[in-house]
Amino acid sequence: MRDLTMPQLALGAEEVVLVGWLCEVGEGFSEGDPIAEIETDKAKMDVEAPFDGVLVQQVSSDGDTVEVGAVYGRMVDVGEDVEAALAEAAAPEPSPAVAVAPTPAPVALAAAPAITPPSPAAEDGLVPFLVVEHGELAGIPRPGWTRTAAAPLALVPPSDPAPAPALVDDPASSGTYAARRLSRRRLAIGRRMAAATAIPCFVLQREIEAGPARRAVAAAREEGHAVTFTDVLLRAMGAAGAAHPAANAWVLPSGEEAWEFEHVGVALAVDVPGGVTAPVVRGVQRLDLSEIATARADLVTRARAGELAVEELTGATVTLSNVAGLGVHAITPVLTVPQSVAIGVGRARPTAAGELLTVTLVADHRQLDGADGARYLETLATALAG
Repeated sequence: MRDLTMPQLALGAEEVVLVGWLCEVGEGFSEGDPIAEIETDKAKMDVEAPFDGVLVQQVSSDGDTVEVGAVYGRMVDVGEDVEAALAEAAAPEPSPAVAVAPTPAPVALAAAPAITPPSPAAEDGLVPFLVVEHGELAGIPRPGWTRTAAAPLALVPPSDPAPAPALVDDPASSGTYAARRLSRRRLAIGRRMAAATAIPCFVLQREIEAGPARRAVAAAREEGHAVTFTDVLLRAMGAAGAAHPAANAWVLPSGEEAWEFEHVGVALAVDVPGGVTAPVVRGVQRLDLSEIATARADLVTRARAGELAVEELTGATVTLSNVAGLGVHAITPVLTVPQSVAIGVGRARPTAAGELLTVTLVADHRQLDGADGARYLETLATALAG
């Protein structure tokens, strides 16, 4: 009988939810057949059979949370005795025997020497040594200190532990509240974003005229393409990433090597129920505006339906957070490790000369300097104007 262990199907996922089995107990399958459907914090996907065989036990049930690497089912190879395996799997697990440790013999405490400072007439010559009393360093004797007899040590019962500190505020004093556990998506976002706190980052902001980009959107729509302002931003980020490879890079976990990519894959932050997900628009530097719009619309639709494949959530070289539609004029995004740049865009504000868009760049200072970031934003502004 073989164990079926939950594979690592999503980058960084530590646990998944078993949505449902696609294979019944006693049913045969071939290597590569989908046997279960799972859901990560980002998407739903199928788990494929690692071998040809027959399912004999569903260790995990629909709706169970399963850690990556944990056993969620059992199978037998083709040709094995399925009936015997089914009976074995159905048998109750034997209760483990409890071993009783022998009572240790009492330990006799020997008398310990005490230390007294030397008198003016004391002679030097003793080797220095440390004394630890009640878990604390008592002193470092110097040559010339002498030892005197001391009373035997007495066992002192441990004191009660210190009481836990009181809450700064009592939530009940603020009125009625609802307590809830953070969802898997929120926990995953926290783990992913916490990695950025160890990265030395810098932030740059630049105001860019939004008029040319709006005219590009209007022209594309007149030609029948469902283009948005986000699509123009994606195209501009493709141009900036291709022109500045150092900003289109990963800094590896060692912190001693960086990979600079030729392709530009933009992870687009999408607001979905319960959090945010970031499908990747790949190769934007090679796509025209209508192609970007088609790819972006498809990814966003399926992201909100929870239907993205794993490969559509990986491989990003830079991230875009566009909150213009929510009325926010600026956002400072959190860097998504190992990427070296994140771009945040807010709502354009009207001025006497037109509309100004605030674009924020967050960069890994190990890979880029301020001047590098400024040049990236200059290229981005030029591409938006084109």
